[in-house]
Amino acid sequence: MIRRNVFIGLVLCIVFITCAMLLFNEFKVVSQKEKMQRHQEDWISFGYKDNDLRVYFDYLADFSCIIKEVRYGINDSLPLNLLVIPSCESIKNIKALDLELYRTIPPSTKKMSILLRYNDNTQSPVSFYNIKIID
Repeated sequence: MIRRNVFIGLVLCIVFITCAMLLFNEFKVVSQKEKMQRHQEDWISFGYKDNDLRVYFDYLADFSCIIKEVRYGINDSLPLNLLVIPSCESIKNIKALDLELYRTIPPSTKKMSILLRYNDNTQSPVSFYNIKIID
């Protein structure tokens, strides 16, 4: 009888720890999404290199553990262009130089739109950015 009670206690302990870990991970994802929403103006930046206009996505790459995909649109187009950010697990094995952290965009670009799809199958609202060049 005592062994059965010990076994049941161990099973309940394992279930409790598993539930706590799942809740903690869910809380962590929600807090990262909230942080991203608070810093939405940092999602992308613009600059020139070798006379090419570039949009930089390095801020979003820092959140690869919660982002499934990044979609963007140029000027008045919908955010249909796909930027692949490697998953959290694989990004640790990729050299920083191999990450695609920018795209060259047409010099006539005046604005962009961004849509994020998260790993939990939710998505951000579409965000709009006017081209601002930071020196």
